[in-house]
Amino acid sequence: MLPPFLSGLQLCRLFYFEAVRPLLDEACPGVPHAAARGRTGGQKPKLTPRQAKIARKMYEETGPDGRRVHTVEQIAAEFGVTRPTIYRHLAGLPAAAPTP
Repeated sequence: MLPPFLSGLQLCRLFYFEAVRPLLDEACPGVPHAAARGRTGGQKPKLTPRQAKIARKMYEETGPDGRRVHTVEQIAAEFGVTRPTIYRHLAGLPAAAPTP
């Protein structure tokens, strides 16, 4: 029987640690050990930070008419990745400061 003075958050934590956490530990026994070693799941990024900076510079480069010199499709072909990958990496980087 649960004490009547538990708040909603305390109740959620109690449920997580008593019911959900043991199930996760059984289903994925190596995950806590990997996390303790600093390992995370998922794929490595397709572009290195240096390549992402170069892609950003190419994307922001404009010609004398004010239009972009390189299309996202051209940048993607240059690095051997897809257009959505370029957009993902562009969204994760701050815009370059304008040069005088």
